[in-house]
Amino acid sequence: MKGLVASHKRSKQGSQKLKVQFSTRGGAVGENARTFTDEIVVYTRKKAPLIGVRTWKDIHQDVKYSIVSDMMVSF
Repeated sequence: MKGLVASHKRSKQGSQKLKVQFSTRGGAVGENARTFTDEIVVYTRKKAPLIGVRTWKDIHQDVKYSIVSDMMVSF
């Protein structure tokens, strides 16, 4: 469901990419901030294992790079 919102916004704008703004503190801000965050959650759930993971540090760096790579193509 969350991925559908981003797809709908992209088609509405006539572009494959959405503009995402970041604050000086590093978080997403602006009209696409929620959509961006939701997309990160979707990609992370697909790529990151849930068993044996307590913190973000427990996730292997290759998995983090894979998530970032997917997001860069998407946004």
